[in-house]
Amino acid sequence: MRRKMHIDFSPDGEYELIEISSNLPEYKLCFHINQRLKWKLIRLDDMTIAEAKKKSTHYCIFYYPMDEYTEVFLIGDSCGNKSLMASYYLIIKGTIRENSREKMMDILSNTEGILSTNPISKPENTITDTKTSAAYRIENILLELEYHLLNLSK
Repeated sequence: MRRKMHIDFSPDGEYELIEISSNLPEYKLCFHINQRLKWKLIRLDDMTIAEAKKKSTHYCIFYYPMDEYTEVFLIGDSCGNKSLMASYYLIIKGTIRENSREKMMDILSNTEGILSTNPISKPENTITDTKTSAAYRIENILLELEYHLLNLSK
């Protein structure tokens, strides 16, 4: 049985996004990130998002409270997929120092199994003509993450 914890997340708050491309399954990627950054990412219940014109997508969620003001989420859309390369999103809720961010990006870039890391700017306006834009997908993931975490804290 998973332990319950209170996690407060709002997509309107202060956060940073980093896209990670990896050829590892989520549990191995999490292990290598924990080992290199000295974190303790723990797995939460998986999240399901129904997407337009597609079947629902399952996302794996890992969580680490970095400090009193900063929380880290690793979200992967590869739950059970056997693809050659998967995309993961590292969401940093709160603020971190500029030099800490640069050091973290450097360590992630040199972590075993990580093929690339790309910072993603926060979506400004997700009301677009095309519902398939990357900003819309990220905003959808962030909103679903907030609802998912609310359900976990019940």
